[in-house]
Amino acid sequence: DALQREDAIEVAYQRALLLLGYRARSEQELSRKLTEKNFSTEQVDQVVRKLKQTNLIHDGSFARAWVENRNNSHPRSQRLMRYELQRKGVAEEDIQRAIKTSAPDQELALRAAENYSRRLTGYDFKVFRNRLSGFLARRGFSYEVIAPVVSALWEQRSANNNTDEEKEEE
Repeated sequence: DALQREDAIEVAYQRALLLLGYRARSEQELSRKLTEKNFSTEQVDQVVRKLKQTNLIHDGSFARAWVENRNNSHPRSQRLMRYELQRKGVAEEDIQRAIKTSAPDQELALRAAENYSRRLTGYDFKVFRNRLSGFLARRGFSYEVIAPVVSALWEQRSANNNTDEEKEEE
């Protein structure tokens, strides 16, 4: 019986390592995944304890990495990142520390909008504003952040179009 218990824990541990090999996970997220794979609560608790002792899972590090990844590759508002981390079961203190390292919402919105606005060439202001505003709203940004970003990008685009027209006239 003891060998079977140890073997079951080792199987759960290997499954956890496999899951962590795909991407970092929070403690609660990993526990939920192992429970879904029909491991007992006792087995899951032992595996999580072992992973914490070896620093393979740490919610604070996970939260900081999550925020950094979101800031760099798919900018979202701090509010939406907080919500994502809450859904992953990260403690509020860890979330607050991670969010403090984040860029401000205005900078994140501008970064996201610059990338998306490249797809919106050839549209008038109304379509440009509606599509870009909707995109930023889905990324969790508030109207107070969205409106100035959309206006700034439209003005930048208009200025670029005017310089392009002047070059063509020469």
